[in-house]
Amino acid sequence: MGRATAPIDRMLQAQIRWADPFAAARKKGERLTKHGWFPHYTIPEALLDEGIDDSDFNSLLLSYYRDNWAQVRQTIEGNLSAYPVDDETKAAFLEALNAHEHGLYRSVCRNLMTEVEHVVRIHLFGGKVGSFSVKKQIGDDFGILPVSMLPDASVGFVGYLCLQEHLYDHIKSEGDRSRIVDHPVPNRHAAIHGLLTYPTVQNSLNSIFVVEYVLQLMSARSAFYRVAATQWQRPASVP
Repeated sequence: MGRATAPIDRMLQAQIRWADPFAAARKKGERLTKHGWFPHYTIPEALLDEGIDDSDFNSLLLSYYRDNWAQVRQTIEGNLSAYPVDDETKAAFLEALNAHEHGLYRSVCRNLMTEVEHVVRIHLFGGKVGSFSVKKQIGDDFGILPVSMLPDASVGFVGYLCLQEHLYDHIKSEGDRSRIVDHPVPNRHAAIHGLLTYPTVQNSLNSIFVVEYVLQLMSARSAFYRVAATQWQRPASVP
């Protein structure tokens, strides 16, 4: 019976992949979420293999970043110059990389969680003074992007959900705080207002990953509007 059903199983799997081309990417993103990691392009594909035991996952990933930090940093810095953000943001990001390199993990989080606010205020609000909902603005400005334009496609969509559902959650009660106290991805409200500290290497790496993801979203947003503007300017006769 096993032999008879094998071709059918393969056919069904092929149909699933055809119907949802992002299924594999989303599954990887969900695995990262399960272990408390924000998705990032420097995470090795080999460590996302289902053959890696869950109990070994975090130790292997932390070892990877410890042993390969120089190369990881070089890759991040190479991409940083291309993001459509101001020099202040780039300088703050480089300072965070220096802090991480020297084991100043608390500083990384506190620096970068504030920097997200700066990025959104400058690039989505034109630097205006006043209160605003970053969570709402992220939804308004980035929620319209097709999944294919998000960083790392569906892996990036998992990251986008983390921005919306965790990073910008407001901590209004002890119940809220207890719900996120063990989450390795920092919560911006808890970090800025001193409700929680984020002193670990995983907290630090996640802070770096989150903020670079926002910078990537800025790039994707710019590209989206460039394409949209081109479409709007086409003659009516062009399909």
